[in-house]
Amino acid sequence: MIVVKLIGGLGNQLFQYALGRHLAEKHQTPVKLDISAFNSQQLRSYALTAFNIHAPLASDDEINNILGAPPGIGKRFTAKLLKRDLTDYWPTYVKEKKFCFNPEILKLPNDIYLDGYWQSEKYFEDISSILRKEFTLNAEQSAENEKTQSHILSSESVSVHARRCDFVSDESVNRIHGICDLNYYVKAFDYIKGIVQNPRFFIFSDDIPWCRSNLDFEHQLTFVDHNGADNSHDDLQLMKQCKHHIIANSSFSWWSAWLNSNPDKLVIAPQRWVNSDYYDTKDLIPDNWIKLNIESA
Repeated sequence: MIVVKLIGGLGNQLFQYALGRHLAEKHQTPVKLDISAFNSQQLRSYALTAFNIHAPLASDDEINNILGAPPGIGKRFTAKLLKRDLTDYWPTYVKEKKFCFNPEILKLPNDIYLDGYWQSEKYFEDISSILRKEFTLNAEQSAENEKTQSHILSSESVSVHARRCDFVSDESVNRIHGICDLNYYVKAFDYIKGIVQNPRFFIFSDDIPWCRSNLDFEHQLTFVDHNGADNSHDDLQLMKQCKHHIIANSSFSWWSAWLNSNPDKLVIAPQRWVNSDYYDTKDLIPDNWIKLNIESA
């Protein structure tokens, strides 16, 4: 069994599941999810129920059994242990030690617990066809989304993602991540316009008012604002069907571009993903994506 600790938003959870799914496929064993971290989070929650994934939730005893802890000790004990780096003591507990791709992770045996972000397609590119099937929605779209999808499929559609809210409002988050500022989007729009004829830009954001005020570049724009934060999977479904992408420094829009099956897609991404040099993101952006300089606000 492979147990994966889920943390963060939808994009992060997709990365975490993808590595676990790869190792489970390799060992022909189940992958199960530990979502206990969300018990203490107010801003994030488990977000993968909307997809056709095959991963039940791991029980406390299953987690403790893999970690070598006594059965029946419960979530408090497990959660306390997992705040520490136990890799020197419990080889079955695997914590991500660096942000860039680590090939040794793909050599791990069965019966392990994964704790990390694992943000590189190199962790799961061998099962890309499986993930593209599983990262589809398991429910019908709303009438509004079907209408938007029709416009996307019938035009030279470009998804544009602006990730702002906590990246702007939370000083500690901003210090690490920064944001893609207006200059980045001006450059990205111009790049697309120079290659794609009659592009239609579909704007997705957690701050649509900012986008309406700042992204009016005399292009054909559609602001997609009807799904809301609780239905981010619906936005992802729409974004991935666009022909091209302008992504933010966000794992959410990263996945929208990666899941796009168009072989001729253009994907524009920020050259600098985070402000902090602590995070080595050299393996995050696929080689065939176009990297533009990002100015941090």
